[in-house]
Amino acid sequence: MTGWDITPSGVYQVLNKTRGQADELATEISSYDAHLQSAAGAAGTLAFGAGASAAGGKGGAGGAEAPGGPVAAALGEFSQHTADNLLFLVARTGKSVAGAAEATTAYERGLTEMAANAQHAALSAPDLEQFKAEDARQQDGGGK
Repeated sequence: MTGWDITPSGVYQVLNKTRGQADELATEISSYDAHLQSAAGAAGTLAFGAGASAAGGKGGAGGAEAPGGPVAAALGEFSQHTADNLLFLVARTGKSVAGAAEATTAYERGLTEMAANAQHAALSAPDLEQFKAEDARQQDGGGK
């Protein structure tokens, strides 16, 4: 008795659904910063008078008024402090799904020790810096 009692086809169905949801989450997270910037711009600005910039403009691109109110500043700080948490969520999900698939494949092949090792490895926290580097390579067209 191995202590494992799983139905591989059921696991794969759940993993496929999870991958689909994770892809949607990753898409939403990738537009997270843009949404916050849009919200910051819509929140209003503070006008600091004619001395807002040395060039005589208003501090924004092309002399336009830059977002600068307290809500915009708070959203900017919120974005900076939560970006890694959101990336970790995506990385954690990916590592969990990959680990479950690897463990299930090993289980199907009768390799229960390999399945247990894959399960154990999937439980450790993902390396966020490595995840960022891989994501950057994919964004640059390098793929895997």
